[in-house]
Amino acid sequence: MRTEVKIEKTLSPFAYGDKIIFMGSCFSEHIGGMLKDRKFNVDLNPFGVLYNPVSIASGLHRLINPKDYKEEDLFHHQGWWHSFDHHSDFSNADKSACL
Repeated sequence: MRTEVKIEKTLSPFAYGDKIIFMGSCFSEHIGGMLKDRKFNVDLNPFGVLYNPVSIASGLHRLINPKDYKEEDLFHHQGWWHSFDHHSDFSNADKSACL
C-alpha cells in the first residue's frame, strides 16, 4: 500500500539562469547541493545550517540589509569565537578568521 500525492505544476518555475538561495537545515543542504552539482546558480546556506525560523529570518534580513560583521558581533566560548547568526562551522579560535 502507498500514498499517492499529486503535485500541481508551479506557477513560477525556475531555470538554469535563475539565482536560487537555499537556507535552512540539512534538507536544504542536500537539495541545494543536488542542484549545484547540476550547475544551477545556487547560494547554499550562506550562514551555515540553520534549524529555526527566527535564525533563517535573521539571516535573510542580514542579506537584504547588509553590513559588515564586527568584533562586537562575536562572542568567545571555550577558546573559540562564535557568531549567533552562523552555524558553528564558521567558528574559529582566531577572531579575525571568524570574522
